[in-house]
Amino acid sequence: MSMCAAALELSDRDRAGLERVASSGASTVRAARQARVLLWAAQGVPNEETARREGVAPNTVRAWRRGFEAGGLGWLDTVAPGRGPKRSLSAGTEAAIVADTLTAEPPGEAACWSTRAMAERFGVGKDIVARVWREAGLRPWRTDIFKVSADPDFEAKLDDVIGLHVDPPERAVVFSWECHMFCVSGPVGWSF
Repeated sequence: MSMCAAALELSDRDRAGLERVASSGASTVRAARQARVLLWAAQGVPNEETARREGVAPNTVRAWRRGFEAGGLGWLDTVAPGRGPKRSLSAGTEAAIVADTLTAEPPGEAACWSTRAMAERFGVGKDIVARVWREAGLRPWRTDIFKVSADPDFEAKLDDVIGLHVDPPERAVVFSWECHMFCVSGPVGWSF
């Protein structure tokens, strides 16, 4: 004969919190699943049946019940030490990716490093490079400095563009992508 676990006792506050987490689109998948498991347990649904409904192992249901009983709502979405995904890179490799992103020249004619180019350089996946950049707060595609063009005709082209804005030909319409808006200059000097 199989013994069923007693129904999980929940306060009104805990029940409301679990229902909010279980139904919120902002909750992680793990937290929502844990909340549903605990709500099933509070209804007295056996651990094996709860596990089947949620697609987890019965021992996982038992562990989540124990975790919640010990830590309450604050326990949700925590990962026990030694559990969860393991780091696939050493700290040294991650530091080298960050250093190369900041100091090494990108390959070819590229203006900045891409995740794919950096991943190829270190023999890792592009998603790993993206994670390292995210954790380091790096966004190599963005720049906070002005770079002068290497085009030998840059100055002449710049004079033409500025001249067009300052003194447009009569009955001319000038479209500019400046500030991500259209600036239209006409014979009467109006703009949008």
